[in-house]
Amino acid sequence: RIQAAAPEVSQLLEGTAAQVVQPLPFLLDIVPRIQADSNQLGGKAAGLHAITTALGIPREVVMAVGDSGNDLDMFRWAGWAVAMGNSSPPALAAADVVVASNDDDDCPGVAEAIERFVLQRERRSLRGGGE
Repeated sequence: RIQAAAPEVSQLLEGTAAQVVQPLPFLLDIVPRIQADSNQLGGKAAGLHAITTALGIPREVVMAVGDSGNDLDMFRWAGWAVAMGNSSPPALAAADVVVASNDDDDCPGVAEAIERFVLQRERRSLRGGGE
């Protein structure tokens, strides 16, 4: 029923500053509509921007991890976009890299992303191995 409602809700929102994304088959999110060529930020990107600005962290070094349509603005904003292996097709297409599924019991995708792109990089830097 939710999937059938998405087009109707999208139509209702035409001409507004909101859009519908479907992060899960049973869930619709209504989020700010952000143009790709705009400097506006919405949703998770706005939150990351606020936090990183306060901490003095440039967006180019921010890794965003997500799996669905409500992560796309964050993916566009961050310097490095990581999608879970079981992500929605739009999230997979927008990501710089894909890791394991977040359902993987041995090494969930978020853990893999942190291990590969944060901890191993830190270890190389500590050993004098560059980035």
